[in-house]
Amino acid sequence: MIYLKPFDKTYFEVLKSWVGNADELLLFSGPTLFRFPLTDEQLDTYIADPARRVYAVMDNYTNEPLGMGEIFRVDAETVRLCRILLGVKQRRGGGIGRQITQSLVDIAFSEPQIRQIELYVYDFNTPAIACYGHCGFRIDPDVAGPPSGRAGWNNLRMYLDRSGYTAPEK
Repeated sequence: MIYLKPFDKTYFEVLKSWVGNADELLLFSGPTLFRFPLTDEQLDTYIADPARRVYAVMDNYTNEPLGMGEIFRVDAETVRLCRILLGVKQRRGGGIGRQITQSLVDIAFSEPQIRQIELYVYDFNTPAIACYGHCGFRIDPDVAGPPSGRAGWNNLRMYLDRSGYTAPEK
């Protein structure tokens, strides 16, 4: 089990340790937000952006950071899930990615004006595509994702409408 808490400077070093090369950074963040190697200055600017709600993903039992995720406001009715990362590689494949995604979805749809959540994922990242599909996201065949700047790295847009969302039981 996991919980989310605001991502702040205390997590900068662990995030940098999870992103060990330029390809990992591109996979995690896309082509425009960061440059490798990650620096505190880049991360300070990133978390200061009021359009971004950035979360550290924490292990319920150990209280250790496992990853991160972001909700980015696109417009009044749409947010985008971004930079979802399960940084502790040994924990991948065990359902934590679904927990992260579902937690971010629940936070986003807790705002009544949000009608749609979108995300972009590279088409070769089949584990992530399956994870997002399990959380209700569908591939949008009509919208091409933004260019990655790398040959063979094609983005897919996935989305989840409020009508397809089931709120967690209280």
